[in-house]
Amino acid sequence: MLTGFRTPVFSLIVAPDNQLLIAGAGDGSISLWDLKNGENFRTLSGHNGGVNGLVLTNGGRFAISASDDQTLRVWDLVAVQGADLQPGHDAPVHALAVLPDTGRILTASWDSTLKIWEPGAGREVRTLNAHAGGVVAMALASDGRRVLSGSRDQTLRLWNLDSGEVILNLQGHDNPITAVAITPDATLAASGDDSGVVRIWDLSSGDCLAEFQAESTIWACALTPDGKTVIASESGGKMFFLAIER
Repeated sequence: MLTGFRTPVFSLIVAPDNQLLIAGAGDGSISLWDLKNGENFRTLSGHNGGVNGLVLTNGGRFAISASDDQTLRVWDLVAVQGADLQPGHDAPVHALAVLPDTGRILTASWDSTLKIWEPGAGREVRTLNAHAGGVVAMALASDGRRVLSGSRDQTLRLWNLDSGEVILNLQGHDNPITAVAITPDATLAASGDDSGVVRIWDLSSGDCLAEFQAESTIWACALTPDGKTVIASESGGKMFFLAIER
């Protein structure tokens, strides 16, 4: 278990080598953790609101963060520099992803939509009217064609980004969704909610495989690339590592 966070952790991502964990917090800071020894070896500052989403690009050299301050920020993790981007939403951005084939940005917002846009020109490519409530979390499959969204309407939806159609609608949470994660092959997903419930989902059948009850609201969750571990952080400052048995 990792401790020492001053405010709740809103977003998490694990690097492809399974050695680096990046955590975005409610105070706008981004901390880098060595998963071998549990050390917080660097903290990045620049956002004026909670960091709700994180992605890695260019083999892990660059991180992109989305914030309540309605901006995205690109970080060079080697040079330790950041630059602002405008996401095109009129409301706080809660999650983001980079589409691998095109480099386009996929964002999710409190305005209940998902948007695909060109980061250089700031041009909107497509808007998905995703949920009946704000979209507070999403996770992209490695093929860049499917995305899982989680909403305040208590549902999760798996989308085909080529067609804009819903592949799967997952129901079972009794409280608003606060966090989602997906394995690279889109076979498993994890979700967390306001009441501290973490659920593991089979995305082939739509079945819930397991459930874990934390002590408080789940702010973020991540799945290791091998699909064997779920990492979930709660508002009380604790982070749980949950083994998945299949």
